[in-house]
Amino acid sequence: MQDLINMISTVGFPIVISVIMAYYVRDQGDKNREDIRSLNEQHKTEMLAVIDALNNNTLALTQLRDSLIERGIANDGNHTD
Repeated sequence: MQDLINMISTVGFPIVISVIMAYYVRDQGDKNREDIRSLNEQHKTEMLAVIDALNNNTLALTQLRDSLIERGIANDGNHTD
């Protein structure tokens, strides 16, 4: 505490507060950067699961369409009317 008072006496209150605030901003930036990095990794994992589910659904729909076409219940979308 005495060191802080000596610094204020030597260079002035605004300078000391500016240095303290600069340190605080840098520290917060580092913490936010780590949080964002963690969220990006979590989002990447979630999106891989979504992509896998979407691919599985596409495959299932394609198989269902092919099955319906084979049974003559649906056409293949190629109209020759």
